[in-house]
Amino acid sequence: MQKIHDKKLIQKYLKHPVYKKYFSDHFDDDVYLVETKANETLIYQGDESTTLYFLVEGRCRVTAINGNGKLFVINAIEAPDLVGEIELISEDDSFSVETIEKSKLLALPYEKCKKRLLNNANFLLSLCELLIEKERRHAIKLTQVNSFPLENRLAEFLLDNQINNEINLKKTIIAESLGVSYRHLEKVMNDFVINKILKKDKFVYTIINKKKLIDLASVLDIF
Repeated sequence: MQKIHDKKLIQKYLKHPVYKKYFSDHFDDDVYLVETKANETLIYQGDESTTLYFLVEGRCRVTAINGNGKLFVINAIEAPDLVGEIELISEDDSFSVETIEKSKLLALPYEKCKKRLLNNANFLLSLCELLIEKERRHAIKLTQVNSFPLENRLAEFLLDNQINNEINLKKTIIAESLGVSYRHLEKVMNDFVINKILKKDKFVYTIINKKKLIDLASVLDIF
């Protein structure tokens, strides 16, 4: 992760309408811009968080290690969105957040903003709306487990977590994240290869028919 000192670019992001929804101009002097590579961790599960981020370019994923030591992906975050808002309020350290691809984020240290934000009615109202929407999406995903075949849920997962059309996550992690057996996942991914949706090269899968994946994932949008 590195700081970006391009003042014009920072000013551009500070004028983003979604950023303005959460933050007033009073915080602009405390914000700095960072750029990350793919797979850089912003928040570590079990460690105390120190920074609230506003994702302006790129994607992140929220992950956790459960009681049996297995890693699973909870959901993906796409720009524009907040990262670290739960930790700001509750000091909850139950999840990790890492970038999926090269990303840019506005960073606001908790020590500079926490007290003011938690006493800012506009921020709290906007944050409540965001958390309600995230909870709604989480509830929908739980419903989808029993309502849709793995093919549809896997298609969405692959689209969310691909980097330049490549899937670099281990299949054990994908299976754990989708709540299915490794054998079931292996069968469906092999079917995707046979049907020329994916191409397999050793341990790496590449998406070669993104339209088909989008069509499969679009079935989930009925919610």
